[in-house]
Amino acid sequence: MRVFHWSLVLLFFTAWFTGTGDRWLDIHIFAGYAILGLIVFRVLWGFLGTHFARFRNFSYSLARGREYLIDTLKGNAAPYVGHNPAGSWAIYLLLGGVFLTSASGFFVFGAEEGHGPADSLASGLLGWLAKNIHNSLAWLMLALVAVHFGGVVFESYRLKEKLIPGMITGRKQVPAGTPDVSARKGVAILLLLVMAGFFLSAGIGLVPGKKAFESQFEGQPLATSETWQTECGACHLAYHPVLLPARSWIELLHQQHNHFGEDLYLADGTVKQLEDYATANSADLGITEASRKITAGLSPGETPLRITDTRYWRRKHDNIPPEVWQQSNVNGKAQCDACHSDAGQGWFEDARMEIPDADDEPGVASPGG
Repeated sequence: MRVFHWSLVLLFFTAWFTGTGDRWLDIHIFAGYAILGLIVFRVLWGFLGTHFARFRNFSYSLARGREYLIDTLKGNAAPYVGHNPAGSWAIYLLLGGVFLTSASGFFVFGAEEGHGPADSLASGLLGWLAKNIHNSLAWLMLALVAVHFGGVVFESYRLKEKLIPGMITGRKQVPAGTPDVSARKGVAILLLLVMAGFFLSAGIGLVPGKKAFESQFEGQPLATSETWQTECGACHLAYHPVLLPARSWIELLHQQHNHFGEDLYLADGTVKQLEDYATANSADLGITEASRKITAGLSPGETPLRITDTRYWRRKHDNIPPEVWQQSNVNGKAQCDACHSDAGQGWFEDARMEIPDADDEPGVASPGG
């Protein structure tokens, strides 16, 4: 129970602090999976575990919980060895709330990112709804955690009991006749081993050369074109067609003799091949997260000729300091692959993005080097 409790605390706050942006989304998803695993363990232990961990031994009605709170405020509430009537409802609400928060995260992961068990549910409206539910539940859980902690502190002060140290040492003074509870070290070791295996398999910095939970962010293979790679990749990164709507690619190819001040000198047959490939794999299909959000941010008939002109791109890059674009290892806004390791595949997954450090620029010595 102590392994469960403190692991849940650590993972909850890990999920909370990594849920504010896409940069740490892989860690956020990892924590969500781990939390669900812990909840499954706690539910099983609630039926198979030791005396005070079993649900039947702290099952109280709402009326009894309310009475206990009133008695506590009056200063005459009776002490309990296990969870008191009010604390028991806090435990049920916390377990249920954490489960629902993590479970709703699966729908966000599927609808927003197109990954995980709910990847087939990818939808703009569903993603918006799931994300709002997920965020609301997260705030509710933070409030419940604060109330729970406040209750523990108040009970510790009122009863002069060391409740928090007890959750660390597993020891507590109890009256005579209290049911004996023996340590289940085998179960604790098994839980620790399962968690260690989970951490290692996720590769969260523990496996050299492996990114955190990277396999969860593998984009689906996108159609490729040798002609596209040859003609477009000759001058710059061959941006995949999923990054602009079909009308934008058509317009760009029709203006090939004035392609941002350059003449591409493409034969008519080559233009036709490029146009067919681009229109068949454009952002209009919504097969990646970026393509769905790019098209969602465009007005009807709006035809951007640069990816950097789209509202989605600007919103995602607004907080990047100007000096980053000037680094030689970034070299402007057109070099997507400087920060996105999967830019060549057209995925642009959040977990595959990392802004290079200025110290890694060619000719720049690292501190102390």
